[in-house]
Amino acid sequence: MQTVERTFEIERGSIDMETGEFPLVLATQGEASDGNILNIRGANIPERMPLQLNHANSPTETLGSILSTRQAQKNGLPVLRATGQIELTGEGPLADIRRDLAHMISAGHIGAMSLRAVGDKVTPRTDLPKDHFAFVERDEPNLNKRFGLFFERFTGLEGSIVALPADKGAIIGRAQETEGPVKEFWESMIPEEMPEQDTSDIEDVRSLERFLGEMPGISRKEAKRLASIKTETTQPSRDAEEQYPEPDLTVEEIREIVRGEFTNTMTDIRDEVSDILNDALGKVRVR
Repeated sequence: MQTVERTFEIERGSIDMETGEFPLVLATQGEASDGNILNIRGANIPERMPLQLNHANSPTETLGSILSTRQAQKNGLPVLRATGQIELTGEGPLADIRRDLAHMISAGHIGAMSLRAVGDKVTPRTDLPKDHFAFVERDEPNLNKRFGLFFERFTGLEGSIVALPADKGAIIGRAQETEGPVKEFWESMIPEEMPEQDTSDIEDVRSLERFLGEMPGISRKEAKRLASIKTETTQPSRDAEEQYPEPDLTVEEIREIVRGEFTNTMTDIRDEVSDILNDALGKVRVR
Protein backbone atom coordinates (compact mmCIF):
# COMPACT_ATOMS: atom_id res chain seq x y z
CA MET A 1 0.00 0.00 0.00
CA GLN A 2 1.68 3.16 -1.24
CA THR A 3 1.07 6.32 0.78
CA VAL A 4 1.89 9.87 -0.22
CA GLU A 5 2.04 13.22 1.57
CA ARG A 6 1.72 16.74 0.19
CA THR A 7 2.35 19.95 2.15
CA PHE A 8 1.02 23.45 1.40
CA GLU A 9 1.02 26.80 3.12
CA ILE A 10 -1.97 28.15 5.00
CA GLU A 11 -2.65 31.75 4.10
CA ARG A 12 -1.89 34.07 7.01
CA GLY A 13 -4.95 35.56 8.68
CA SER A 14 -7.33 33.35 6.69
CA ILE A 15 -8.82 31.55 9.70
CA ASP A 16 -12.16 32.75 11.06
CA MET A 17 -11.70 32.93 14.83
CA GLU A 18 -15.45 32.64 15.35
CA THR A 19 -16.02 29.44 13.37
CA GLY A 20 -12.49 28.02 13.18
CA GLU A 21 -12.80 27.71 9.38
CA PHE A 22 -10.03 28.45 6.86
CA PRO A 23 -9.50 27.74 3.11
CA LEU A 24 -7.06 25.00 2.07
CA VAL A 25 -5.26 23.65 -0.94
CA LEU A 26 -4.83 19.91 -0.27
CA ALA A 27 -3.00 18.84 -3.44
CA THR A 28 -2.05 19.89 -6.96
CA GLN A 29 -1.36 17.84 -10.06
CA GLY A 30 2.13 19.25 -10.49
CA GLU A 31 5.23 17.09 -10.13
CA ALA A 32 6.56 17.14 -6.56
CA SER A 33 10.22 16.93 -5.54
CA ASP A 34 9.85 13.18 -4.90
CA GLY A 35 8.95 12.64 -8.55
CA ASN A 36 5.38 11.54 -7.79
CA ILE A 37 2.31 13.00 -9.48
CA LEU A 38 -1.28 12.91 -8.19
CA ASN A 39 -4.14 12.71 -10.66
CA ILE A 40 -6.59 15.19 -9.13
CA ARG A 41 -9.53 13.74 -11.08
CA GLY A 42 -8.84 10.39 -9.43
CA ALA A 43 -9.05 11.78 -5.87
CA ASN A 44 -11.41 10.15 -3.41
CA ILE A 45 -11.75 12.42 -0.39
CA PRO A 46 -14.28 11.63 2.37
CA GLU A 47 -17.05 14.16 2.91
CA ARG A 48 -15.59 14.77 6.37
CA MET A 49 -11.90 13.96 6.82
CA PRO A 50 -10.05 14.22 10.15
CA LEU A 51 -7.92 17.30 10.75
CA GLN A 52 -5.00 16.12 12.89
CA LEU A 53 -1.80 17.52 14.36
CA ASN A 54 1.48 16.32 12.80
CA HIS A 55 -0.19 13.21 11.32
CA ALA A 56 -0.69 11.75 14.80
CA ASN A 57 -3.13 8.83 14.85
CA SER A 58 -4.73 9.77 18.15
CA PRO A 59 -8.10 11.26 19.17
CA THR A 60 -6.30 13.66 21.51
CA GLU A 61 -4.45 15.08 18.47
CA THR A 62 -7.67 15.63 16.49
CA LEU A 63 -8.24 19.34 15.88
CA GLY A 64 -11.42 19.20 13.83
CA SER A 65 -12.36 18.26 10.26
CA ILE A 66 -11.68 18.96 6.59
CA LEU A 67 -14.88 19.67 4.69
CA SER A 68 -16.19 20.61 1.23
CA THR A 69 -13.34 19.15 -0.83
CA ARG A 70 -13.65 20.13 -4.47
CA GLN A 71 -11.65 20.22 -7.69
CA ALA A 72 -10.46 23.59 -8.97
CA GLN A 73 -7.67 25.28 -10.94
CA LYS A 74 -4.58 27.13 -9.71
CA ASN A 75 -1.95 28.55 -12.06
CA GLY A 76 -3.31 26.35 -14.84
CA LEU A 77 -3.06 23.11 -12.85
CA PRO A 78 -5.88 21.02 -11.36
CA VAL A 79 -5.96 21.30 -7.56
CA LEU A 80 -7.98 20.05 -4.62
CA ARG A 81 -9.44 22.82 -2.49
CA ALA A 82 -11.20 22.30 0.82
CA THR A 83 -12.26 24.02 4.04
CA GLY A 84 -10.49 23.22 7.27
CA GLN A 85 -12.30 23.66 10.56
CA ILE A 86 -10.71 23.68 14.00
CA GLU A 87 -13.16 22.99 16.81
CA LEU A 88 -13.03 26.12 19.00
CA THR A 89 -15.80 25.22 21.45
CA GLY A 90 -15.57 23.04 24.55
CA GLU A 91 -13.86 23.17 27.89
CA GLY A 92 -10.67 21.71 29.28
CA PRO A 93 -6.99 21.56 28.31
CA LEU A 94 -7.50 20.15 24.78
CA ALA A 95 -10.04 22.86 23.91
CA ASP A 96 -7.64 25.51 25.23
CA ILE A 97 -4.87 24.10 23.05
CA ARG A 98 -7.09 24.08 19.93
CA ARG A 99 -8.08 27.72 20.47
CA ASP A 100 -4.48 28.80 21.03
CA LEU A 101 -3.35 26.90 17.94
CA ALA A 102 -6.01 28.71 15.89
CA HIS A 103 -4.66 32.00 17.24
CA MET A 104 -1.11 31.14 16.14
CA ILE A 105 -2.34 30.11 12.68
CA SER A 106 -4.22 33.40 12.38
CA ALA A 107 -1.05 35.30 13.30
CA GLY A 108 0.95 33.38 10.67
CA HIS A 109 3.32 31.66 13.12
CA ILE A 110 2.01 28.20 12.21
CA GLY A 111 1.40 28.06 8.48
CA ALA A 112 1.57 24.61 6.87
CA MET A 113 -0.98 21.95 6.04
CA SER A 114 -0.21 18.38 4.95
CA LEU A 115 -2.42 15.80 3.21
CA ARG A 116 -1.78 12.08 3.71
CA ALA A 117 -3.34 9.73 1.16
CA VAL A 118 -3.09 6.12 0.02
CA GLY A 119 -2.81 5.07 -3.61
CA ASP A 120 -5.68 2.97 -5.00
CA LYS A 121 -4.15 2.66 -8.48
CA VAL A 122 -0.45 3.51 -8.74
CA THR A 123 1.80 3.07 -11.76
CA PRO A 124 5.55 3.69 -12.08
CA ARG A 125 6.02 6.62 -14.44
CA THR A 126 8.36 4.55 -16.62
CA ASP A 127 5.51 2.06 -17.24
CA LEU A 128 3.05 4.68 -18.48
CA PRO A 129 2.27 5.02 -22.21
CA LYS A 130 4.85 7.17 -23.95
CA ASP A 131 2.22 9.74 -24.88
CA HIS A 132 1.13 10.12 -21.22
CA PHE A 133 1.98 13.52 -19.74
CA ALA A 134 3.67 11.89 -16.71
CA PHE A 135 5.77 9.35 -18.65
CA VAL A 136 9.56 9.30 -18.19
CA GLU A 137 12.22 7.19 -19.91
CA ARG A 138 13.92 4.33 -18.02
CA ASP A 139 17.29 6.01 -18.49
CA GLU A 140 16.08 9.32 -17.03
CA PRO A 141 19.13 10.72 -15.16
CA ASN A 142 17.00 12.23 -12.36
CA LEU A 143 16.35 9.26 -10.05
CA ASN A 144 13.32 10.90 -8.42
CA LYS A 145 11.67 11.16 -11.83
CA ARG A 146 12.83 7.70 -12.92
CA PHE A 147 11.40 6.00 -9.83
CA GLY A 148 8.47 8.40 -9.49
CA LEU A 149 4.90 7.13 -9.34
CA PHE A 150 1.68 8.26 -10.96
CA PHE A 151 -1.27 8.06 -8.56
CA GLU A 152 -4.14 7.58 -10.99
CA ARG A 153 -6.55 7.05 -8.09
CA PHE A 154 -5.97 7.83 -4.42
CA THR A 155 -7.97 8.13 -1.19
CA GLY A 156 -7.40 10.82 1.41
CA LEU A 157 -6.75 9.53 4.93
CA GLU A 158 -6.32 12.72 6.92
CA GLY A 159 -5.00 16.26 6.80
CA SER A 160 -2.69 17.70 9.42
CA ILE A 161 -1.47 21.01 10.73
CA VAL A 162 2.30 20.52 10.78
CA ALA A 163 4.94 22.28 12.83
CA LEU A 164 7.43 22.86 10.02
CA PRO A 165 7.86 25.33 8.53
CA ALA A 166 7.04 27.46 11.55
CA ASP A 167 8.25 30.60 13.32
CA LYS A 168 10.43 29.08 16.04
CA GLY A 169 10.85 32.35 17.90
CA ALA A 170 7.10 32.93 17.99
CA ILE A 171 6.48 29.40 19.32
CA ILE A 172 9.07 29.86 22.07
CA GLY A 173 7.50 33.22 22.94
CA ARG A 174 4.03 31.69 23.10
CA ALA A 175 5.32 28.94 25.39
CA GLN A 176 6.63 31.64 27.73
CA GLU A 177 3.33 33.54 27.64
CA THR A 178 1.06 30.59 28.43
CA GLU A 179 0.65 28.25 31.38
CA GLY A 180 -0.29 24.66 32.19
CA PRO A 181 -1.15 22.22 29.37
CA VAL A 182 -1.08 24.99 26.74
CA LYS A 183 2.48 25.90 27.74
CA GLU A 184 3.50 22.21 27.63
CA PHE A 185 1.93 21.90 24.18
CA TRP A 186 3.92 24.80 22.72
CA GLU A 187 7.12 23.56 24.32
CA SER A 188 6.57 20.22 22.56
CA MET A 189 6.06 22.07 19.25
CA ILE A 190 9.38 23.95 19.32
CA PRO A 191 11.39 22.71 16.30
CA GLU A 192 14.57 20.91 17.32
CA GLU A 193 17.93 22.18 16.17
CA MET A 194 19.19 19.81 13.50
CA PRO A 195 22.93 19.37 12.89
CA GLU A 196 24.16 20.46 9.50
CA GLN A 197 24.58 17.49 7.19
CA ASP A 198 25.07 16.67 3.55
CA THR A 199 21.66 15.72 2.17
CA SER A 200 22.63 15.65 -1.50
CA ASP A 201 21.78 11.97 -1.92
CA ILE A 202 18.82 11.66 0.45
CA GLU A 203 16.29 11.88 -2.39
CA ASP A 204 18.22 9.20 -4.29
CA VAL A 205 18.00 6.90 -1.25
CA ARG A 206 14.27 7.56 -0.87
CA SER A 207 13.73 6.82 -4.55
CA LEU A 208 15.68 3.57 -4.21
CA GLU A 209 13.61 2.64 -1.15
CA ARG A 210 10.38 3.21 -3.11
CA PHE A 211 11.72 1.19 -6.04
CA LEU A 212 12.72 -1.76 -3.84
CA GLY A 213 9.41 -1.62 -1.99
CA GLU A 214 7.57 -2.21 -5.28
CA MET A 215 9.49 -5.43 -5.96
CA PRO A 216 7.68 -8.72 -5.17
CA GLY A 217 8.77 -10.42 -1.96
CA ILE A 218 10.47 -7.36 -0.43
CA SER A 219 8.77 -5.86 2.62
CA ARG A 220 8.79 -2.13 3.35
CA LYS A 221 11.16 -2.74 6.29
CA GLU A 222 13.58 -4.70 4.12
CA ALA A 223 13.42 -2.09 1.35
CA LYS A 224 14.32 0.61 3.87
CA ARG A 225 17.24 -1.46 5.19
CA LEU A 226 18.61 -2.17 1.71
CA ALA A 227 18.30 1.46 0.64
CA SER A 228 20.12 2.61 3.78
CA ILE A 229 23.17 0.57 2.76
CA LYS A 230 23.85 3.30 0.18
CA THR A 231 24.39 5.96 2.84
CA GLU A 232 26.32 3.60 5.15
CA THR A 233 28.78 2.65 2.42
CA THR A 234 29.16 5.97 0.62
CA GLN A 235 29.41 8.41 3.50
CA PRO A 236 32.95 8.44 4.99
CA SER A 237 33.21 8.53 8.75
CA ARG A 238 34.77 11.47 10.57
CA ASP A 239 37.55 9.14 11.83
CA ALA A 240 38.36 8.16 8.26
CA GLU A 241 38.50 11.80 7.20
CA GLU A 242 40.90 12.59 10.05
CA GLN A 243 43.07 9.52 9.39
CA TYR A 244 43.24 10.07 5.66
CA PRO A 245 42.96 13.82 5.05
CA GLU A 246 42.66 14.96 1.47
CA PRO A 247 46.19 15.93 0.29
CA ASP A 248 46.77 19.53 -0.71
CA LEU A 249 49.28 18.60 -3.45
CA THR A 250 49.73 19.26 -7.14
CA VAL A 251 49.77 16.43 -9.66
CA GLU A 252 53.53 16.83 -10.15
CA GLU A 253 54.18 16.64 -6.41
CA ILE A 254 52.15 13.45 -6.19
CA ARG A 255 54.17 11.98 -9.09
CA GLU A 256 57.43 12.83 -7.29
CA ILE A 257 56.18 11.09 -4.15
CA VAL A 258 55.25 7.99 -6.18
CA ARG A 259 58.66 7.99 -7.90
CA GLY A 260 60.40 8.28 -4.53
CA GLU A 261 58.36 5.48 -3.00
CA PHE A 262 59.08 3.28 -6.04
CA THR A 263 62.82 4.01 -5.83
CA ASN A 264 62.90 3.23 -2.11
CA THR A 265 61.02 0.00 -2.68
CA MET A 266 63.37 -1.12 -5.45
CA THR A 267 66.40 -0.28 -3.27
CA ASP A 268 65.00 -2.38 -0.43
CA ILE A 269 64.38 -5.29 -2.81
CA ARG A 270 67.88 -5.03 -4.28
CA ASP A 271 69.47 -5.00 -0.82
CA GLU A 272 67.41 -7.99 0.28
CA VAL A 273 68.32 -9.98 -2.86
CA SER A 274 71.97 -9.06 -2.36
CA ASP A 275 71.90 -10.35 1.21
CA ILE A 276 70.31 -13.60 0.08
CA LEU A 277 72.93 -14.12 -2.65
CA ASN A 278 75.83 -13.32 -0.33
CA ASP A 279 74.47 -15.74 2.25
CA ALA A 280 74.14 -18.45 -0.40
CA LEU A 281 77.66 -17.85 -1.75
CA GLY A 282 79.05 -18.05 1.79
CA LYS A 283 77.48 -21.44 2.30
CA VAL A 284 78.91 -22.64 -1.02
CA ARG A 285 82.45 -21.52 -0.03
CA VAL A 286 82.19 -23.31 3.30
CA ARG A 287 81.38 -26.54 1.52
